[in-house]
Amino acid sequence: MADTNTNKTALTKVRLIAAFLSCALLLAACGPVPCDFCGKNRFCKTFDIVGVERHICNDCLNDPRVAISGNLVREYSEMYENGALEYPEDSPLNPNYGKPTVTPSVSPTVLPSYSDISVILPEDSGSNLTPVSSADPTPAPAASVPSSGNLSGEALVSALNQSLAADSMSLTPISGKSGEYTLMCGGSDTGIRFKTSAGNSGKDKLVIEQGENASSSDYVKSAIRSILTYMNSTDYDGLGHDIYNGAIQSGSFIYNGTTFVSTVHTADEIEKGAAISDFSIVP
Repeated sequence: MADTNTNKTALTKVRLIAAFLSCALLLAACGPVPCDFCGKNRFCKTFDIVGVERHICNDCLNDPRVAISGNLVREYSEMYENGALEYPEDSPLNPNYGKPTVTPSVSPTVLPSYSDISVILPEDSGSNLTPVSSADPTPAPAASVPSSGNLSGEALVSALNQSLAADSMSLTPISGKSGEYTLMCGGSDTGIRFKTSAGNSGKDKLVIEQGENASSSDYVKSAIRSILTYMNSTDYDGLGHDIYNGAIQSGSFIYNGTTFVSTVHTADEIEKGAAISDFSIVP
């Protein structure tokens, strides 16, 4: 009888040790990782978001206020700019948007290019970035941006060219059209037009038009470079992206006394001669 009890005790210990080792292996296989939403090291689940693998913890999944943090908005916009991701077919920034198809259809539904990744952060996320939305017209950078000087006529074009040079772009006047310019890149016409007109406080109004065959990435870059010109800033990945995304998401965005407007034209308007989309800066 004593031997039987001893055998049972030994068998129980073996089972406990096996269970402990199994748990240890499981923990080692899937330990805490940084959550792409809140940035904290936690046990996360993996999701595919717009073609990119993201880790999301249970706290963020269960918080209805959570979408994607501001740093991810900038990351995704950069991926669209460099061609790593492609705009949806019904996005106005898709190069084929508005082109005629074999079967005529009603004007396509217009979707803002970044509407799928709007930004709302939980209060305890620990992030120093401020979300951009129509309800909160203040972009992320906390430091004040100095007001730029005279931005009209030749002074504005010169300032724009200095900013655009970072992407090997420049403006060439259109013959016979006062205040209108062609955006050139590497000696080639990008199909993007810049139009200036009288504005306020010594600053001209600027409209950037994306032509039918213009590159979406060139359009985004030229818009952000122009934003930085008016804001007297070089913060492309921070301030520039935040203001551009704010205008794309809400249509009209005001920052530092300047209004930024993103307009997407319907297929019918494009057929009548309108640009695919345009971005306006109104001081």
